[in-house]
Amino acid sequence: MLYEQDFNRWVERTVEQLRDRNYDAIDWENLIAEVELLGQREKSTLKIHLRGLLRTLLEYKFFPDNSFPQAKDKLLQHRQKIRETLEDSPSLKDYSEELFEECYQRARREEDLVSVVESPFGRIPEMKRDSWMLRGIGCRD
Repeated sequence: MLYEQDFNRWVERTVEQLRDRNYDAIDWENLIAEVELLGQREKSTLKIHLRGLLRTLLEYKFFPDNSFPQAKDKLLQHRQKIRETLEDSPSLKDYSEELFEECYQRARREEDLVSVVESPFGRIPEMKRDSWMLRGIGCRD
């Protein structure tokens, strides 16, 4: 099967078949699987950057003496990736709100902050204010 032998060629052929409306020739099973993966990648990107953002904020808040110069850059990068992902896929906004607690708890465990159960940063609606992620660290957009 072409899909397993040469993925790029399979994509080119599938696009050609779609453009030509040659629906009977399309490898629907693999096309559906690939489209589903696209959505999963967007969700995964959002999750990675939200967790990274929260982890960096936790590092800065609870270990200020060990904070590193690139913390501001990391915050800006994670914030920008979150913003871009939500601009590209606005329907992920609700997912980001669902994901917040999971990402916070994982970031907290990764930073070994067992006693800090509740997020000191608020929730997603508060994050939407421009100053939220950079408050108190002297960083601007």
